[in-house]
This record gives sequence, C-alpha cells and structure tokens, in this order.
Amino acid sequence: MAPPETIRSASNPLLKRVRAVLQGKDRDSVVLEGERLVEDALASGWAPEVVLVSEERPERAASFAAAGLEVRPVDAELLDRVSGLRTAPGVLALAPAPPARPWSELPAGPDALVISGHLDTVPA
Repeated sequence: MAPPETIRSASNPLLKRVRAVLQGKDRDSVVLEGERLVEDALASGWAPEVVLVSEERPERAASFAAAGLEVRPVDAELLDRVSGLRTAPGVLALAPAPPARPWSELPAGPDALVISGHLDTVPA
C-alpha cells in the first residue's frame, strides 16, 4: 500500500476542519497538539480520528501508523501555520470530543481533577 500523499494545500478539508475546531466552530472534535498529548490519549484508550504529522518527521508518522492510526503527512510550514501554538510541535491529531459528564458521575476523592471551561489559545 502506497503511503498517503502529503497535504500541501491550506484548503485541504482536514486542515479546514482543524481550523474550525481551534476556532470553536466545531465542538464535536478536539485538536491534540504534540506527541505527548497524542500518546497520552492512546494510552487512555482514546483514539484520534487522524494524526497529522510534519513531512519532516517520517519516523513519527511511521510509529503512529504502526499503532493502527490514520496518519497524514503535511507540509511542515503549512502544519506550523495551522497550529494553535506559538511553537508548533509538528504533530497534531483530530479526536472526537469526550462526552460531558454530570457532576454526579465524576469520581470523588483526592485524585479527581475537574476542569470547567477552557482557555482559548487561538489569537484573536
């Protein structure tokens, strides 16, 4: 099977979707930026729909593909421009947003962390 073609256009539907999620226009998905977040999601059983990896990082793309994930290489500069971070990590993933849970279903105890709301890191 041939490797997927590198995304080189800002008008690519996947990149448009990433921008929509980062701008809060698509609340059904979340963007995970960086290897650590993607790996932590996988370790918790939360699989991304697709992982976008800089074309300059073929070894990372191969490792995510070996884990059974859909991986798309992206032009490095284009991926940097799409990123919501000041320093783009070269890896980002689209994942389904976790379902909201009522307070009554949240675990009680010293190991629980509850985040209400979020910090919008997309520049105005």
